Amino acid sequence: MPAQRRDARGKLQTLDSQLMQLDRQLSYASDQVQAEVQDAFSMLERAYEFHKQALKREELATLVASAEREQLRLGRSDILRVTLREQAKFEADILEITARQEFWRAESDLRAADASLGPESPGLIREAIDPVVPQAVPPVVQQVVPQPP
Repeated sequence: MPAQRRDARGKLQTLDSQLMQLDRQLSYASDQVQAEVQDAFSMLERAYEFHKQALKREELATLVASAEREQLRLGRSDILRVTLREQAKFEADILEITARQEFWRAESDLRAADASLGPESPGLIREAIDPVVPQAVPPVVQQVVPQPP
């Protein structure tokens, strides 16, 4: 076999190997992005559930504090009980704010992971979650919440 053919065949094998290596690197990068998006979505779901629980706790603490104030007005309670209920309401308010912050952080992480798919991607966010306007936030700001499975 002539030397020129052997050189050409060797170059062809080298290029095939490089192409196969690039293909595997692309596949690995794609798998990493997919895992990042799935992790971010899981974090969003957990943050959403935590926020729902914090809202419920806040509602209940507000109801109990209001009832305790009414009991004080009727003379069936004392200021210590009212203060304790108000303190519990305050702690529930702080927890709700923290939960909302975690939700927004998880949402931004998901958006960042979704954007990492590239400009040609239709976006996983639009397929996976539904936008809603959150409570106690100006209507200009919108959030997304996970849809039930």
